[in-house]
Amino acid sequence: MGYLIPLDIAFSMWFFYLLRKVLLIITDWLGFFRGAGYIVSGPPYLVQQSYGAWLMLTIHTLWAARYYLKIVGREIVRPSPISREEPLSYRGALLLTLAGFAFLLWFSMRGGMSWWVALIYFTVFFGWSMAIGKCRAELGPPAHEIVGLNSANFLAHTIGMGRLSTRDKVMMPLYWWFNGRGHRNHQCPIVLEGFKMAQVTGMNVKAFPWLMVLCFGIGTVLAYWAALHQLYKIGGVNNPIGGGENPLIMHNWGQLNQLQAWIEAPEPVNPSGIFAIFVGAAVVEALARLRIVSPAADALFVVPLPPSGLRPCPQLWRGLLLVVPDDCQCAEILRASLWRSANLPSHSALHVWHRVG
Repeated sequence: MGYLIPLDIAFSMWFFYLLRKVLLIITDWLGFFRGAGYIVSGPPYLVQQSYGAWLMLTIHTLWAARYYLKIVGREIVRPSPISREEPLSYRGALLLTLAGFAFLLWFSMRGGMSWWVALIYFTVFFGWSMAIGKCRAELGPPAHEIVGLNSANFLAHTIGMGRLSTRDKVMMPLYWWFNGRGHRNHQCPIVLEGFKMAQVTGMNVKAFPWLMVLCFGIGTVLAYWAALHQLYKIGGVNNPIGGGENPLIMHNWGQLNQLQAWIEAPEPVNPSGIFAIFVGAAVVEALARLRIVSPAADALFVVPLPPSGLRPCPQLWRGLLLVVPDDCQCAEILRASLWRSANLPSHSALHVWHRVG
């Protein structure tokens, strides 16, 4: 699988994993308290660094789409024949988006959440959604695990749960199924991938949204049925894999235990953690600058580092560590072959190396 992953991504997956371990060793050696999970945090503030990294990826996503967004804005104000080719008109898509966002705010406020907390909560969620969708579209992994990245933890580490009411906190675990642990079932990339498959296979794109809505309804009913069947079949405590609690129960208890900690002993905001958010954002911005300033910038590294490379991979890093040098050698051979066959000047060779990498 390592030979199928882009070279810069494969490199970043083991490089940042080892960098993370080095940071943890240094902070432990200096005697800092690392923290407990995602509730209490300490140096090197890896969770906060990930917040900054994903927020900067969101900004880069919007910046990269600025020209397209201008076209969308013109289509909303003055629809053209282009809108008729889309599954839904741009104006209709905007109205449905605003209606859905307004419903989420209304539902949260009816549950007791303050309007400004709900606004920040879902704004952060949709911002990260764009970044996650962009990464999935560019890299194409079938699944991803972004543990700890959710709006509730972001509010806890930036505003502080002590400043929020109990009703604000109680509503957050109810959204854990789509804005909670790992975003493995995130809606944005799944919907985009579905539309892409419909486009490639020649399906009726205009009818495809209704098919997705139908599948969402059927899938929801089947998921509840499967969960209840599993609980009645093996129980809530007995886990057939390794013993212990059933995974369904275990994850539910986790979010409720976190809610209990938010209510009984909320962690105060740590200024160092806030600074770590800016550090994570600065690292992503620096990596992005190195990729777009000039082709020669990539020559500073044996393997280019992608802007979205701040993602350690604890399961696959050993295999990727062995694959990357071989990939580098293959890329170097291909680069030299292209250079000789096309008689390219040196600056063009660097550009080819950038593309091959």
